[in-house]
Amino acid sequence: MAPRKGLSFDEKRERLMELFTQTADFFTLKELEKIAPKRKGIVSQSVKEVLQSLVDDNMVNTDKCGVQTVFWALPSEASQKRHATLHNLQQAVEHKTTEKAKLAKEVEKLEQGREDTQERRHLLEQISQLEKRKKELDVQLNRFAEFDPEEMERLKEHTRIARESTNRWVDNIFNCQSWAVNKFYMDKRDFSKQFGIPEELDYLEG
Repeated sequence: MAPRKGLSFDEKRERLMELFTQTADFFTLKELEKIAPKRKGIVSQSVKEVLQSLVDDNMVNTDKCGVQTVFWALPSEASQKRHATLHNLQQAVEHKTTEKAKLAKEVEKLEQGREDTQERRHLLEQISQLEKRKKELDVQLNRFAEFDPEEMERLKEHTRIARESTNRWVDNIFNCQSWAVNKFYMDKRDFSKQFGIPEELDYLEG
């Protein structure tokens, strides 16, 4: 039997992203290094690098929570980014299609009673490149066919789970705040400032 091929970097990114969106939970780096190998087959030594690439691409959020740094990516945010990507791809296809039609008309004019010219060859090369690019965009658009009604219902359910998970974290923070205020006679504003809790922090509504 041939040895099992390791995951590529893109496959690791995809699997780690699935871990976030499927659980709709918050993780520390240590938690991810422990969970990712078991659930997604990503070796713990590469989790940090893969995670940082997702953060750099704004696919995963990160923030300080007390002395720890937490990471999360809610399904609703992932859906919004996919919709934005789909919209941009559609606009790109429309633009390239219009540009291709315009160039085709210019080529047709050049062919009428004219010998082969450098400008004509240049336009033909542009058309060839545009057709190739259009095929690439068509392939990408087909990948977004997953956005059917059933998929949207699934995303709505993930959004609900994410909202409930977020509200549990908010509730935990408020409980910690109340305990510290009562135990050590602290001012709520001092506690929030000390642990980096924004004043606008509140529960998410449905």
